[in-house]
Amino acid sequence: MVSGVVVSLDFGLTRIRATINAGGGSVTALGGDDGIPAVVGFGSQQLTVGAGAVQQWAINSANTVSGVKALLGFAFDAPPAVKEKQWRSPMMKRSEPSGRTVFSLQARGGREVFVEEVCSLMFRELRKRAEFHVQSSMDAMLAVPS
Repeated sequence: MVSGVVVSLDFGLTRIRATINAGGGSVTALGGDDGIPAVVGFGSQQLTVGAGAVQQWAINSANTVSGVKALLGFAFDAPPAVKEKQWRSPMMKRSEPSGRTVFSLQARGGREVFVEEVCSLMFRELRKRAEFHVQSSMDAMLAVPS
């Protein structure tokens, strides 16, 4: 692990901004100043995060997930989830017996993916990009949504 490296995440509804502060003031924004789109695209064999997932959305919206921050911590029937269902149905479903919101993906044989799992996939991709940038692995990366 590189000493003195801090990765900061700003987890927004539409974008995730990640910055790297490496050893005393050198700050780099991953994905540029605007960050990385908070979008995940699922294919039959691959996963795409960010700009590539936005491009996938145009041709494969049934397997592309975005806006998950608005759903974190809410049950399927909670008002924020109900509002999101207005434009995501029938992709969003209620997981039984927990009542949590899941996304049903066509690309993965109808596999259901929880909101928290989609967030985890985005954070994993950002970690991979940060490790590539600093040329070292990291022990941990933490993001706290506001």
